[in-house]
Amino acid sequence: MATLNDIPAEHRSTASRIKHLDRMPAAEAIHRAKHVRSLEEKAAPTGEIRDLTFAHTSRLLSTIPVKEYLERIAHLNELAAQLPGGIDGAGHEARQAAFKLKADNTYPPGLVEACGKRLLGKEPTV
Repeated sequence: MATLNDIPAEHRSTASRIKHLDRMPAAEAIHRAKHVRSLEEKAAPTGEIRDLTFAHTSRLLSTIPVKEYLERIAHLNELAAQLPGGIDGAGHEARQAAFKLKADNTYPPGLVEACGKRLLGKEPTV
């Protein structure tokens, strides 16, 4: 899994703020660090927009690795399909847990979709 030595020097300070760095591949850490650095460099110097930008980048840096996220979502979706699904049913609870997981994790645009395709073998391993 990724370490700061795997990250290009210009992105290490950003990557050092990634909460789950040691649980994700270096490529994901580099992608996140580049994306966050780009957003923070473009942020307004002061004001509410700057605060909102930094709140967003903080969320990007604290989310779980994409592979773990996709595995958890798949597991919860399988549970929801197998369990009774009425409003009080366990299937409903599994769907709510999946919804909460999605709401609690923010990723750079396209990252989850690209990783999902790669893990399913639909994309080349470049």
